[in-house]
Amino acid sequence: MGRPTNNQLSTSSYVVAGNTIYDTYNTYYYYPEGDLCAVQPNLTGSSLTMYVYDAAGTRVAKGTPVWTGSGSPNMSTLCSAPGGGTGWSFSAEEQYLLDKNNEQVSELTGTSTPTPERTNIWSGTNIATYDFVNGGVHFALTDWLGTKRVQVLGTGTNYGTIELSFISLPYGNNIGNSRAVESIGSGTDATEHHFTGKERDTESGLDYFGARYYASSMGRWLSPDPKIISKQRMFDPQQWNMYGYAKNNPLIAIDPDGREVKLLNEGALQRIQSTLPASVRSQVTAGRNGMLDQKAIAGIKSNDPNVKALQTLVASPKVVEFGTGKSAGGYDFSYQSKEAAQAQIKAAGGDPSVQTGPNLYLGLTTPASKSPDGNTQVMVSNGTGDASTAPEAELAATAAHELYGHALDEVQGQPYEHEVNPDGTYDPNGAVNKQTQQIEDHTKELQKQP
Repeated sequence: MGRPTNNQLSTSSYVVAGNTIYDTYNTYYYYPEGDLCAVQPNLTGSSLTMYVYDAAGTRVAKGTPVWTGSGSPNMSTLCSAPGGGTGWSFSAEEQYLLDKNNEQVSELTGTSTPTPERTNIWSGTNIATYDFVNGGVHFALTDWLGTKRVQVLGTGTNYGTIELSFISLPYGNNIGNSRAVESIGSGTDATEHHFTGKERDTESGLDYFGARYYASSMGRWLSPDPKIISKQRMFDPQQWNMYGYAKNNPLIAIDPDGREVKLLNEGALQRIQSTLPASVRSQVTAGRNGMLDQKAIAGIKSNDPNVKALQTLVASPKVVEFGTGKSAGGYDFSYQSKEAAQAQIKAAGGDPSVQTGPNLYLGLTTPASKSPDGNTQVMVSNGTGDASTAPEAELAATAAHELYGHALDEVQGQPYEHEVNPDGTYDPNGAVNKQTQQIEDHTKELQKQP
């Protein structure tokens, strides 16, 4: 049962900072900085397991703390220093070599002369592992969230044989709602990386995400989100629960490291694809973190100006956030065709010929200087609400207008705002206005392709 004021569970114990120190499965100890220091299983009576982190707070080793002092172990000094404080020593059992994304490339023994136990290959998620202990290469087949579902043998005469099929529910727990990894088959699990590609610790049943540890049996984090204030959280009540996972929507959302939720918005991806020639749209993909796949997009062979603009945009060191929705800038997106607008003017006794095009508001680009998170933000209509009658070609043209016109110019430090005449009217001869009109016209032509 939860406590409404802080989303903590009455069946667990917490410190003032919000970290869980006791639940049904384990007792937890923390370093002064807030990182999980050690775990004592409550159900099995197993010994303590301790974790060691580098200066950036990334886990680099695990092992057993050993009490070398006199009398009973002094638990108050256990976590006063990495590897144990006064009266404690640390016996490493596993050490990790990490890549630039802090993914575990190799797992080594904890001995003074470490030997490799397994090596992982990553491409958004773990795709293959070489197992030095049991031998052989093993491929991981994952679902759309990066969770390992099938393990396939990659070497020997039985190459391509399914070794194991893994069973888990949406929050990563198994059918019996325990934290154990459940599988069918006769093979040996080559790596502990399972739920959304994160490592599941056998000693605790927790998934290590980097910033926090996750308990799949509860669908909750062990600690509150370290990123307390953000624009995304303020406008999304699902994220007000600082222990909740992926906005309580684990079938389409992930949490890459235990901080801000990054949602792979299929609507946004499809809208970007619609701005490109039909022959290359399938080559534009997004990774588990919701970011466009820069390598895949860079590899597209096309002289189309929209493709070139997208390639330039994703290669930029700056971040552009792109989404679809019903509104932006405090106003709902809307669309009224030229014919509907002319009929409205005529009914009011006016001259319908003055209406030469549709009335529309389908997109908005917010520059980084005015964005709360410091990233350029592009929001375009998802074709619902007052914009439900907008043709697909118009929606695609708007996305291209905002991305390849305003956003690209803004991240490159060029003028990006529409030009107006001294009387405040639209200036069709303005450089930005000409550019965005050309982008729209070209994108609408692409929509005619089969």
